[in-house]
Amino acid sequence: MELNRELLLFILQTVNLHKTNQLSLEQLQNLTVNQFSDVSEEVFIFHFEHLTDKCYLSYHNTLKNNERYIYELGLTFYGSAALNQHVSNNQFN
Repeated sequence: MELNRELLLFILQTVNLHKTNQLSLEQLQNLTVNQFSDVSEEVFIFHFEHLTDKCYLSYHNTLKNNERYIYELGLTFYGSAALNQHVSNNQFN
């Protein structure tokens, strides 16, 4: 399964908000990815590991409804240009 375009755009927008100080670390750590429940953590990791410019995402599970959250997104994010290029090339559905 490939990452879906909507999810990639969501990640990019989130990273850009954090980089421009419009999104605090605390807000960043509380972003849920449950709306993309069909995208597994393994798919995230697989995709970001094979980008030329490395991007790193890590996750934690909460005890509350076992919701998955994006954690440390953008703090070690080196591949926004590469990811933008992938999105603009329509390589994701």
